[in-house]
Amino acid sequence: MDYSYEDHGGGNIMWIFLILILVLFTGGMEW
Repeated sequence: MDYSYEDHGGGNIMWIFLILILVLFTGGMEW
């Protein structure tokens, strides 16, 4: 898998997944 900053197709999806995971973990701990 080629993780290139120029590839907005897979790059954005990866960032969205990472953000969602972080929000779920942080939200689960706080709540």
